[in-house]
Amino acid sequence: MKAESFVFTGMQGPFTVFGLPPTVLGLCLAITGATIGGLIAVGHMAFSLPVGVVVLAVMWTIFFRLQRRDHHFTNEILTAPRFWKKGPTRTLVAGHPPITKKWRKR
Repeated sequence: MKAESFVFTGMQGPFTVFGLPPTVLGLCLAITGATIGGLIAVGHMAFSLPVGVVVLAVMWTIFFRLQRRDHHFTNEILTAPRFWKKGPTRTLVAGHPPITKKWRKR
């Protein structure tokens, strides 16, 4: 008889604020702040707030869809790329499917 795990792998997920991990929510707010600051610096004060709200809504929607598809996508987008290594960057996260190679180079 196979023993069952006490950890429910289907229910594991990172802490979220408004449906996004805190680092990704901070990234959305930073992009929105840069957009508003750029518009104010150019001189379009009247358009800065409406455009900022639209940018925040679009960024939140994109990241929320990615969050629903893969709970650990934050580790993949925030991991620093290493140009000196060939192949994809691996991040070890519980519940993330392993990277498999479809062909083997000999």
